[in-house]
Amino acid sequence: MLLRHSILIHTTDPELYLILRYILEQAGHDVDLLPSLDMFLPDEANSQPHRRTVLICLAMDDLLRSAVLIKKEQPDIRVVGFPLDNKKMGGVQSSVFDYLVRRPFDPGNLLEFLKFGLRCNTTAPTDVSVFLDDVEINVASVRVRRGETHISLSPLHFRILLYLARNTDRVVSRDELIRNCWPEDADVEPRTVDIHIGKIRRSLNRHGHNVIRTVRSAGYSATK
Repeated sequence: MLLRHSILIHTTDPELYLILRYILEQAGHDVDLLPSLDMFLPDEANSQPHRRTVLICLAMDDLLRSAVLIKKEQPDIRVVGFPLDNKKMGGVQSSVFDYLVRRPFDPGNLLEFLKFGLRCNTTAPTDVSVFLDDVEINVASVRVRRGETHISLSPLHFRILLYLARNTDRVVSRDELIRNCWPEDADVEPRTVDIHIGKIRRSLNRHGHNVIRTVRSAGYSATK
């Protein structure tokens, strides 16, 4: 069954907006133009109706600033970046996006993300939730709970935790996590993976025991 999204598109290119609106509406999604980001400012954010996805089409620097603003004020919204230039983006910068469009633009990849909530080169999930002990990772709502407590994770941290949860039968290397959880051309060092794993652990361990085990010189293993 199609997961119907309410999508706001923010762009300075009216022709691109019309093309994207047509593609997304043909796929069954509701699409509107977002003329400015004022609705995400602190005084306005809480008064606005919830929108599941915002698609931002701007030059890279403006794209990053816009994504950071949205995630700061409404972290549950999915932010899709559509850069209008070819400027490179580092791994830390790219982690603010739930999905980053690559050139040449393939509409099918974007639609796959909207359908499954994951990068298009990962296996399409058939389950609604994945469990690590008492940690519930809800794929449909992109939320994590431990017992009765909601665990707030960034989009990158959600992808890392979900990938580990789907591979509990083996050790996952740092390079494998980089390939599957970061954008394809992101410049990410193995040490960066350790930092993010540490942040995920701290978020989870406030409410229970550790479920991510470090395997020396090999990577990480999640415990069911």
